[in-house]
Amino acid sequence: MKTIETSKITKIGLAAGYGSLPLELVRNAQAQNIEVIAVALNKQAYESLKNICQTQLFAPTQVMQMLDFAKKNQIKHVTFIGKVPKLDFFKNIHKLDLKLLTEVKKLKDLNDDSIHLRLAKFLEEEHELEIIDQTMFLQSCFVGKTTLSKRQATEKELIEIDFGLKMAKGIAALDIGQTVVVENGAVIAVESIEGTNACIKRAVNLRKKFFTTKPITVCKVAKPNQDQRFDVPAIGSATIDVIPRNSIIAIEANATLIIDKEETIRKVDQKNILFVSRSIID
Repeated sequence: MKTIETSKITKIGLAAGYGSLPLELVRNAQAQNIEVIAVALNKQAYESLKNICQTQLFAPTQVMQMLDFAKKNQIKHVTFIGKVPKLDFFKNIHKLDLKLLTEVKKLKDLNDDSIHLRLAKFLEEEHELEIIDQTMFLQSCFVGKTTLSKRQATEKELIEIDFGLKMAKGIAALDIGQTVVVENGAVIAVESIEGTNACIKRAVNLRKKFFTTKPITVCKVAKPNQDQRFDVPAIGSATIDVIPRNSIIAIEANATLIIDKEETIRKVDQKNILFVSRSIID
């Protein structure tokens, strides 16, 4: 994957999923005098972007129509940001045209990396589109090694955090998910196709079933060889809403995007959650 300097880009196409990251990316790109033309993959993204940049609504399976739209608007560089639930894609995979179904059949498996790399090859080799780093216009959403909450970690909590981050890194290396929930040196739940928030809810329900409701430790990381064009890990206020009070959140430093940072940290402190950004100890 080659890198490209921002100064060499004057226009980008944006495939926008759920959440506030697409809006933040558009604003940051426009601040650098870069024109953004968006394809919104859901109504929420369309409503968010329609008044600040040229935006058209498409279903995630309308790939060929999106490519026609990109060609019509002379787009050469594209980026993907915002959540597109994998389950939604699978439920509608039959709606892909014959060309795209043929591409899917070429995959060795349906893991995220396989899908993303095949998509990149399809767009770059057959349609002369260059996929750029998701984070090119989102660097302000990263943080280094720090504590983001008012609450500070104890030595015991740091041991639990480092264990959880290490477990999450192992799961991420297998391209299963990027989040695990741990407690007392045991893995309670692993993120898979359902996504981060559903993984956390599952962990909470397990705690209710076998124990009393207690705090949990949520750890989120990037893949060991994270492709910055796709699926960069992110956490925001919606995730805080599903985490019990007095819990712990740990993210990989300089690798995890924090969405709506001020609102996220406000909710963290309101629920007395410990929120740390850590480097992973091998």
